[in-house]
Amino acid sequence: MLGISSALSPAVASAPDATLFRNPPDSARPRAYWWWLNGNVTKEGIHKDLEEMRRQGISGVLICHAGGAVTPTGPRFLSPAWHELFRYALQEADRLGMEVMANVCDGWDAGGPWITPEVANKKLVYSETQVGGGRPFSAALAVPELVDGYYKDVAVVAIREKSDRPVSPARVTASSILPGYVREWNFPPQDAVDLDPDTWWSSKAGQKEPAWLHYEYHDALPATGLYLAPAGQKGPRECELQSSLDGQTFTTITRFAVDSVHPTRIHFPEVRARHFRMLFPSAYSDPVQVAEAWLLRAADEPRPRHAIKWWWFKSGNRSFWDYPRQGPSALEEEYGDPAEADCLSSQVLSLTARMDSRGLLQWNVPAGRWTILRFGYTLEGQKIRSESLNGERGYEADALDAAGIERQFRHTAEPMIADAKAAGVRALKSIYFDSYELGADMHGQQPTWSAAFREEFRARRGYDLLPYLPALARRIVNDRETTDRFLADFRWTIGDLMADRYWGRFAELAHQHGLLAHCETGYGTYPYPHIDGLKCAGVNDITMGEFWHGTDIMSQFNPWGNVIRSVASAAHVYGRKLTQAESFTAWTHWQEAPSTMKPVGDEAFTDGLNRIVFSQITHQPQLDMKPGWQFGAGTHLDRNITWWEQAGAFFAYLARCQYMLQQGLFVADVAHFYGEGVTRFVPSKEYLKPSIPQGYNFDDINADVLLRRASVRQGRLVLPDGMSYRVL
Repeated sequence: MLGISSALSPAVASAPDATLFRNPPDSARPRAYWWWLNGNVTKEGIHKDLEEMRRQGISGVLICHAGGAVTPTGPRFLSPAWHELFRYALQEADRLGMEVMANVCDGWDAGGPWITPEVANKKLVYSETQVGGGRPFSAALAVPELVDGYYKDVAVVAIREKSDRPVSPARVTASSILPGYVREWNFPPQDAVDLDPDTWWSSKAGQKEPAWLHYEYHDALPATGLYLAPAGQKGPRECELQSSLDGQTFTTITRFAVDSVHPTRIHFPEVRARHFRMLFPSAYSDPVQVAEAWLLRAADEPRPRHAIKWWWFKSGNRSFWDYPRQGPSALEEEYGDPAEADCLSSQVLSLTARMDSRGLLQWNVPAGRWTILRFGYTLEGQKIRSESLNGERGYEADALDAAGIERQFRHTAEPMIADAKAAGVRALKSIYFDSYELGADMHGQQPTWSAAFREEFRARRGYDLLPYLPALARRIVNDRETTDRFLADFRWTIGDLMADRYWGRFAELAHQHGLLAHCETGYGTYPYPHIDGLKCAGVNDITMGEFWHGTDIMSQFNPWGNVIRSVASAAHVYGRKLTQAESFTAWTHWQEAPSTMKPVGDEAFTDGLNRIVFSQITHQPQLDMKPGWQFGAGTHLDRNITWWEQAGAFFAYLARCQYMLQQGLFVADVAHFYGEGVTRFVPSKEYLKPSIPQGYNFDDINADVLLRRASVRQGRLVLPDGMSYRVL
């Protein structure tokens, strides 16, 4: 197998060789994703595919086994028959002098049936119990949200509550929620009970049945009133309030009209129930939007105020895609008005030791009204998204705890490495896993916790997070600045763990077996997570991004996250020679040709790419069938396309570009520091702040590189691999 040092050695500046330019070496030739669709693979097809790729100038393949299309089903991933085919592919590639990169997933997610809940992604959850003081309290606290029956406690804290604060419902659901790109909940029903008038729930448009909100309480609520505030002039016109003891059969309490602009408040005789439903037979707009809607007890007084702006994102629960449009800069935004604290960190009471293993809390409650917050963690819930394991999907590996990726490596990478040894070949050079797309099937929810998170936070940030836990229950702790700073530290810890325990640990495991690691670190078709984009890419031996053809699915984010710029800067500042990308992914099937692909590839080259990995060449198991089988996403590029015989010239052009771009060192005048912390990515040059003059270029640089790798020599910022910059 390849020695790691050769790929990690700094580039040596020397004049390009004219002979090698005319006939580029294999190191400069493009690679290709080689898609094994549903295991529909034959040895005859393997032989023919590799022969044809080699003939036309593709020098390496990335074997990806995945589902996602209607084809015949062949051997299951990692079955004995699959391993036999994999070994044969390694032998054929070795015979042809081709490099093999192996995807250690079934599909593009690091997960599978072997990822049990203990090593799957987790999220922090909480429940609220409001109690009156001056008496003993002895009761079982409500268990927070459970996903797939998995839950572990973290802490129990109590905060002094305002004497007239309404009771927060245990659960809020809605008739529908306006979906984002991957069905994210940008306007979830929880935002109708956060007391912030500038957040809201939105239904879907075009719904035939009346929209509704359903509130469930831990205990029967003695409701005597309702407060409802519209979002702009898009709220409900009519409302019917209903109650239920079991959440199934509802009885009407009252019907009333709702003002289009001002909040509406109504009173009614006391109704005790665990379930209430607000039905909206008509609205001033479609979809209907509700800013606040609270059930009130006799002495309750809702007091709407600005809370923490963009709380879902600042708390790490949501990552970034096309909402909000300003991207991660939203994390720097905050309401300008002064905020009254919901609690003081110095007065948060820890009650964890007072709760037993059954959730029974015994506490002599001090005078006043208190809210008890029970924090725990459950599963984030996402399972692998493209698989062919006959429904045995399994969860994705924990991104915040090394046990997850270690389990994945043991079940997938190690058997593949054993295949290479058994076959006696040197073709297997590196291992890989693809897009970070966590949250894409879970309404945008991100992993926010791990078993050791509290200890990791203390070690990395220097203080205990327990007094600030109420901020993760949508409370303002001390003041907005303190709360925002804590939430920034919380996200920072998440990002550190992803870099160290996920991608970094994967690279360490690869190195132990003499292989290189390269992964797409947070730049799939969804989302941009809370990471230091440079650090996460830089832990890989080969930095890896992606670009698409015929769509702006990625380029729309160039103002704050140009994928190729991000991974190219990471390569330059971390001393990596190669910047490669999943290339020309598309929806425009059978319409691609060199004339349409070349401009897109050229743009990626100018952004710093120096190795194309075509996405993709689907394996064709039969020799006598055209056009053959294809996957849903990606440029259709294989031996059956109409221009395959002419493809060699285009591939040679790309190889010559890559040969030149792989020589020497990137020339950049400016090292642009993009700040400490996370949710940081590299914009396109035209969006750089501050801007740099025409004719000059830049790399982004992070605190990790400045503190660990940079020095100053003769007035230049210098890195150990030879890169240097005139201006920081």
